[in-house]
Formats: sequence, C-alpha cells, structure tokens
Amino acid sequence: SLLTTLYLTQHSLMGLIDIGDQKDSPNMVLFDIQTDQKAPIEELIASHGMAIIQQVPLVTMRLGDTYGGSQLVEPNDQRRDGRRRRREFRASYRPSLTPTEKIIAGKWRGIRATVTDTIFVSLDTRLAANLDLAVGDPVVFDVQGFPMETTVGSIRTTEARGIGGDFSGFFSV
Repeated sequence: SLLTTLYLTQHSLMGLIDIGDQKDSPNMVLFDIQTDQKAPIEELIASHGMAIIQQVPLVTMRLGDTYGGSQLVEPNDQRRDGRRRRREFRASYRPSLTPTEKIIAGKWRGIRATVTDTIFVSLDTRLAANLDLAVGDPVVFDVQGFPMETTVGSIRTTEARGIGGDFSGFFSV
C-alpha cells in the first residue's frame, strides 16, 4: 500500500513537470547566485553547451509594521499576527507576467515611470487571502531591515507547473 502510494505520487508529480518533450524547458534551477558568482556560473553553463533560459531575482522580506491599514502586534506575540510578522516571503520583480499567471483582481502595473512612483505589488491569491489584503491596500514590507511602502496593485493566480520559483509577490520595476 505504501509503495503503491509512493509510485502513484511520483508518477503524478513527474507528469506535472515532464520536461522531456518541452522545448526551452529548464532541467535545473539555481538559487542564491551572488553578483560576483554570476559571470563564472554563466561561463560554466556555456562551456557545457547549455543556455540560460531565465534569470529571476529573488528578494526575501517580512511584513513591516502595518499592512492593510492594520497595526501588527509585537513580534514576540504567539498569535496569528505575530506569526505573520516573523514569516519570510519570497518575492521578485519584473516588467511582465508569465504565461502561467493570471490577474484576477486589479491590474498589472509593470514598469514604473519614475523611482518616486508608487511601488505596486502583485500578490498571490493565497498570500492575499491569508493576510486579508485587497487591491489598493497599503503594505509595508521589511526588506533586509529597510521599510518599503507598497500598495497592492493586483492579485494573481499561478499555475505552478514545471521547474522554477513560486513567488508570493512581484513588484513593479
């Protein structure tokens, strides 16, 4: 029974990420590449006759002091808001959506005109629901100790298929 369950689970997962017949599909994902490591890794990949399909920046962050007009409780608090504040979120930034994403509320903001424009964030439906956030709500994120004031610009669904990163939020660039 256990072996059957494991086999069926493996078969199901492999069907979701089948990369054998897909052109331009990655077969490897590398995380946490530092700036000084980028060129040597690109050279190593090229020396094996492979191509880099996509480069995606990764930003880890936590909720700041306020979100959605609410004040968070102290980080030592064991209640739900205390857990929300301590949780790290993975985010990225880019000018456009991928084919596996769909906006279900709000609008994708893409590229900001100037650096002083509002920073819009597009949240995954699960994160938006968990934090009880809607389009237009303010959110302050703590990005490596620096507060970043943002506004929820859109909420999106993601079809998590294939190999790659799944991000809670995407920022306009």
